[in-house]
Amino acid sequence: LEIFNLRGGGLAIYGTVIVAFIVALVYTRKKKMSLPLFLDTGLQGLIIGQFIGRWGNFTNREAFGQYTDNLLAMRLPIDAVRPNEITESISAHITEGINYIQVHPTFLYESLWNLGVFLLIQLYKPHKKFDGEIALCYLGGYGLGRVWIEGLRTDQLLIPGTALPVSQLLAGALVVLAAGLDIFLRSRRRPAAASDTAGGSAQAEQVRVDDAEAEKIRTEQLSAEGGEGKTAADNSEPEAAAAADSQEAGEKADNRETGEKADNRETEAAADNREAAKKADNQETGEKADNREA
Repeated sequence: LEIFNLRGGGLAIYGTVIVAFIVALVYTRKKKMSLPLFLDTGLQGLIIGQFIGRWGNFTNREAFGQYTDNLLAMRLPIDAVRPNEITESISAHITEGINYIQVHPTFLYESLWNLGVFLLIQLYKPHKKFDGEIALCYLGGYGLGRVWIEGLRTDQLLIPGTALPVSQLLAGALVVLAAGLDIFLRSRRRPAAASDTAGGSAQAEQVRVDDAEAEKIRTEQLSAEGGEGKTAADNSEPEAAAAADSQEAGEKADNRETGEKADNRETEAAADNREAAKKADNQETGEKADNREA
């Protein structure tokens, strides 16, 4: 039951990642969701949690590295760290009167590394090729940083009979696994993409053929309509000519009637003039007779 005594230490981030994958698998299957897409979303939060969580190593004065005198060197009181984490390399630099050790702040290295992985994921996310690739970027990116950082730490858990740290070996395996899966899944997408491209080209060609046939049909319909219009125009020409002739004949008849009326009026006027002249002659004759009598 000692495994459940969390205060005794022994916890590692790898156990957290493994349990997270198992929980995600069970949850997505129950909810009928996409596991790769779920991991792409969830692991972005995990890397931020690691970025923040590593500062717990600082407050606990643990998970530090070997002696260093670089710009980021960290000093810790000797009585505040575990004696088994002070290596010979560190002890060699502890002189009389010094009550601290000066070491690599590996917690800081890993915290900043995780922040960098998160930012790179945000930049690459719009360009991902398939669901699950962001999760692979997390595994590969985190593992790559852990490979070199783990080599600096003094609290390494070694594989029995070797000088290989377990965490460093697991981190290297994560990098290889993530890179291999990414290459494999990308190679599977290429034939599908080529097939989609070929299918799209064939579909576009068929659309062009259909458009050409439709244009041909429209041209034939327009030609047929034009022929019918011409025939109708040809048939209407005799009718128009007949109407024009009829109108001209009517106008001539009207002109003749007008002329006849004018002639009648002229004849009547001439008759009136003759009658008036006759009356004038009669009157003149009467006047002459009266004069002779007188």
